Amino acid sequence: MRGQAFSVMKILIGAVFAATLLYIVLQVSGVITPEPSAMRDLDDMITNALSAREECIQRNIMYVQGDTYSKNSFKSTQDITFQLYAPYNQNFVKTDSTLSPMNTVQALTSAKCTTDGKCTIHVGSENCGQ
Repeated sequence: MRGQAFSVMKILIGAVFAATLLYIVLQVSGVITPEPSAMRDLDDMITNALSAREECIQRNIMYVQGDTYSKNSFKSTQDITFQLYAPYNQNFVKTDSTLSPMNTVQALTSAKCTTDGKCTIHVGSENCGQ
């Protein structure tokens, strides 16, 4: 009967190690991709701008090369427009629904939502484009 706890502990340690290893392999292979922190920051800005209608919310955001920020990725609304201001208009590829940095760049970003729920994210503008 002695040593049973040790055997259970070895199995538990092996299971934790296997789960950690599986998570790392899936992340490296691209199956699991962490949400970019800029996306979390942008989503927080939009949530705050929606609750403070007509007010400009701003913060510095680090945009990472290779990330794509889609208006369909926002939890609070998909009625979002991206606006770029000099010199940042040269650092991003912008479509009607996405924003992709060509290199890693930190930019002052502001967001404003109207009373009807339409939001604009202004990259490179501290006063929501005004």
